[in-house]
Amino acid sequence: MLPLLSIEKLEKILNYLPCRELLVFGLGNDSILWLMNNFKNNTTFVEHNEKYIDKMKDKVQDLIRVDIVKAWYREDIKSKLNDILREYDTNKNQKGLFPRIDKPIYAKLYDVILVDSPEGCPYTRFQSILTAKYAAREDGVIIIDDYERADERKICLFLFDNNEYNKEIFTDNNGKELLIIQKKI
Repeated sequence: MLPLLSIEKLEKILNYLPCRELLVFGLGNDSILWLMNNFKNNTTFVEHNEKYIDKMKDKVQDLIRVDIVKAWYREDIKSKLNDILREYDTNKNQKGLFPRIDKPIYAKLYDVILVDSPEGCPYTRFQSILTAKYAAREDGVIIIDDYERADERKICLFLFDNNEYNKEIFTDNNGKELLIIQKKI
């Protein structure tokens, strides 16, 4: 199966690989591509859909530098996004805003983080994007797919709307966008 990302988007993302530690939110048609381009380095996938997890585990079970982590996302975030953003902004105890996961991914920091999950309704990518913000190395890169979506744009503008970050919007020939974020050092 071919990846769902456009060739232009794939080429842009591949500019950042290989890296020592790759974190990918989402399993799908492009997962093998990330593994092939990050060969001999560590790749961690975070996914909530059991069907995708089972399908991928069969393909990568013999690879030692691959980890697949099950995530549970709050289903109320899309309907309550404005309230959630206010909660994040005013509440220093933000534990309930991160996805629940079955293995720790926070024991290390990541060089490149690709956020391509969860897919749309009832979810937004707030929990994945928030996790990416705190899991990236100081010089790490966060890549947000589908930045043209209103929720993704709103979340990123909220979480990264300051002068601490360099941001680049990449638009492919179909008008689909990636946001590439890197902390200013």
